Amino acid sequence: MSIKLNVDRAKTLQRSRMRKARLAEFAKADADYMRALETNDTTKQAEVVAKKQLLRDCTQQVTDANITATDCTEATNQLKAVWNEDLLGPYSNRRLKGDSECDWNRGQIT
Repeated sequence: MSIKLNVDRAKTLQRSRMRKARLAEFAKADADYMRALETNDTTKQAEVVAKKQLLRDCTQQVTDANITATDCTEATNQLKAVWNEDLLGPYSNRRLKGDSECDWNRGQIT
């Protein structure tokens, strides 16, 4: 009997971390957009709209990631590689409810 890495669960947890991290960025972007709207700065409005779309699309990078890892540490490193620090801020092991790094293995005993 061996334990296998549950890549789908790892990706789900990473997407959840990204969603949590981007909440503050969405709030900042909304404020920037409102300021641009008040001053009729259409260039800034377009920039904010583009940034918000990048924030929406960032989780797709996790879905598309080709995770070849066979253990937790390797999977963590591969998933960290798709974290966009310019967009989401620095990566930290943000713990979510029920999440631990090796929680990604749960339910995959063969």
